[in-house]
Amino acid sequence: MLTKRTLLLIVPGLLASYAAAAQTPAATGPTPGSLLSLAAWGLAAVVLIFGMMTATSLASAAAAAAQQQAGQQEAEQADVLAAAPTATPAPAVAGQRIAA
Repeated sequence: MLTKRTLLLIVPGLLASYAAAAQTPAATGPTPGSLLSLAAWGLAAVVLIFGMMTATSLASAAAAAAQQQAGQQEAEQADVLAAAPTATPAPAVAGQRIAA
């Protein structure tokens, strides 16, 4: 029921709009103002694309630098842990008893 009702409301509206569009006169061609507008939009699109490429490049470089810095910090921590003295138990002497 809902689908039938939706189609019954949409189809006549679409048909009416197509009929109205068919009665309007066709465009004669681009005017100098519209050509200038197209050129401006084209230039804006190029600037936008270059801006996105620059932002992506900067983000990639920042991520690589952060990853390299994190790797260096991990290496420094590993060096500190490797250089730290380790505690070993004293050797037990056979035959001695400790009085408590």
